[in-house]
Amino acid sequence: MHAGYSSALRIRTTGSHAPERKLCDAGCEMNRATQLALNAINQRFYAAIAAEWIETRKYAWPGFERIVARLPAAATREAPLRVLDLGCGDGRFAQYLAEHTEHLRYLGCDASSALLAHANTRGLGPRFEFCHTDFVSTPASTAIPGGEFDLVCVLGVLHHVPGRTARQLLLRELGARLSAHGLLAVTIWRLTDDPRFATRVVPFADYNRAAAEPIALDQLEPGDTLLRWGSAGAPARYCHFPDRHESEQVLGASGLRIVERFHADGRGGRLNEYALLAH
Repeated sequence: MHAGYSSALRIRTTGSHAPERKLCDAGCEMNRATQLALNAINQRFYAAIAAEWIETRKYAWPGFERIVARLPAAATREAPLRVLDLGCGDGRFAQYLAEHTEHLRYLGCDASSALLAHANTRGLGPRFEFCHTDFVSTPASTAIPGGEFDLVCVLGVLHHVPGRTARQLLLRELGARLSAHGLLAVTIWRLTDDPRFATRVVPFADYNRAAAEPIALDQLEPGDTLLRWGSAGAPARYCHFPDRHESEQVLGASGLRIVERFHADGRGGRLNEYALLAH
């Protein structure tokens, strides 16, 4: 792990009263049962708090502007920009595109029916379509819509995908759907750079004591975290926070080159690391 990386989160993840857990290191593979169990935690989380989540996230991320600035200007009504937004949630980026671009065909996909229901209430018009797909419980190769896209986005999503191999395969599949002059926009949540969030970590050992389906601790990878949302007693979600070395591996798996990289969003303007990639 990168020196000094996420020390506060590592300590809180195991908990002072819990035995140190053995992590699944770079040489092992998270099993499918653990991937599905972690994904189920997130499914329950978003089903439980969707309305509150939407209420607190009404504004566009500042990083959206730099994505749109990279889009080709040659799109027309007859040849619109083709956009795939994987993990679109409640359609916040779709709303931004509707307000800042003209000629496009947008397809947003998410695993949360509750968030998609809100996306469909935005009334963005026939250029915008939303669909349900779970690219964690279903192999990415079949869960991700086929076709060729000029912009593929995976914004605020990678940290919810359990297993390093699964994250790499996801970006590889997205890279394969990019048009010759297209752009893949990826965010990596750098929450561990903000010490405020350390108090929200729920140790897996604590979670397992009350869980109907405990998580196999020896299957967890460095950076795997349960993060409580809101006040004490609120539900937790699974998040993965990669170190710098793993970030490079995941981005490299896309088969694309990085054309721009920057930080944006959050109180200090550095909560998300953006990588914009192309052929």
